[in-house]
Amino acid sequence: MWYSNNYLYLRMSEAYNKKLFIGLWKNVFLKENNMKKKVSILLAFAMLLGLLAPMTQVLRADDKLDYKNLDDGMYEVGFEMAHYYEKGKLSMSDSSVVRPAYVVVEDGKYYLQLEMQPVNREWGAGKKLKGYLGTMKYQDENGDFKDVEVLSTYDDKDDFYDVYVKHVNTKNPKYPKVVKYPIEKPSEIKQTTAAEVFVPVMESLMTGAGTKKCKPTILWNEIKKVEGKKEDKKEDKTDKNDKPDNSEEETEIKITEGMSKWAIEGVNKAINNYLVPEDLQNKFKENITRKDFAQLVTSCISSILEQDIDDVVMEKTGKSLDDIVANEAFVDTADRNILAAKSLGIINGVGGNKFAPNNEITRQDAAVLLTRIAKLVGKSEGTNDLTFADKDSIKKYAKKSVAFVSKNDIMKGVGKNMFSPKSTYTRQQAYVTIYRLFELCK
Repeated sequence: MWYSNNYLYLRMSEAYNKKLFIGLWKNVFLKENNMKKKVSILLAFAMLLGLLAPMTQVLRADDKLDYKNLDDGMYEVGFEMAHYYEKGKLSMSDSSVVRPAYVVVEDGKYYLQLEMQPVNREWGAGKKLKGYLGTMKYQDENGDFKDVEVLSTYDDKDDFYDVYVKHVNTKNPKYPKVVKYPIEKPSEIKQTTAAEVFVPVMESLMTGAGTKKCKPTILWNEIKKVEGKKEDKKEDKTDKNDKPDNSEEETEIKITEGMSKWAIEGVNKAINNYLVPEDLQNKFKENITRKDFAQLVTSCISSILEQDIDDVVMEKTGKSLDDIVANEAFVDTADRNILAAKSLGIINGVGGNKFAPNNEITRQDAAVLLTRIAKLVGKSEGTNDLTFADKDSIKKYAKKSVAFVSKNDIMKGVGKNMFSPKSTYTRQQAYVTIYRLFELCK
């Protein structure tokens, strides 16, 4: 009967001094009026008094462990997968790592041990798909990236397995579950390492976008010594839960720093629908370049059609994207996303076989590109009706597109019934509008 009081038992198992026991006695036992519950509590106390020491598997963090000189064994540590380029920001792969993480010390050498889990999210047409983290490499003392040691693997496949197979170029590969790699002895309470991961879901949206660098970070202030085998502990957990619980709420990205208040919801929706590559999830108020907008174009098309951009290009043009990159590149860029968007009739050059990838895009040009995406995926362009006060300043080639995006609430005016066609377009504006287009067309 005593073990039915799970919460009480767990809390008392952490009570290492008399004050806590007395507090529990006064605040729990003496205030309980139900006699059966009092008997349960007394039995729990009896068990704790006799069996507390052997039953406790994890020591308290305040035992003052010297994390810089640990004895051989396994230690639970705080962990976060930090963004490689943006300080204070988490990598998108952070939700793929089970907490807690572990540091294993063998013969005085330190190793970081991580367990990976699949992430389930709605992607494209409201479908909830599962995606694993693929390969992982760590950066050694020479700056080279080497394969981590894979201790165990998953037997099942996700919705992007074909992409993973193509990347590893191995027959019937398995996704890593528990991985381990060497780290330096820590000198600071927060220790950052460097890694390179392959994310099949990102690669499915845009060729080359699946390989990402990140910073696995150990938080030594949360260290606890673990007694017993971690494998046994994790195996018990797996047996009870056939499928990891990865609800959308648990894995949803929420970024607010560096963007305007009005853009927060739309930008985060775009990110969570894989419309914004990780390297563009920053500098939200800066004007977006033609090259960066091309990345949004290809990711949006891939998400709407639920196809790899390479497959879309082959289907629409009859050519492979690799051949297009090799034979039809601009003189100033051979970027795959730019050339994919060009081959699909979304983006053009600026003349002289140049693309000017670093030039900023205007609002009327953004309207044209968004409308071309809609047309490509089978959405009507609408009418030429324009009600903006500055409609006469909109170039003739853009009028129909501006009418389409405004009618469908993809792009709106800038205030006072003005569209401001020649103004520049910020990243956050681009992310919000690309999400609105995605919602319209998916």
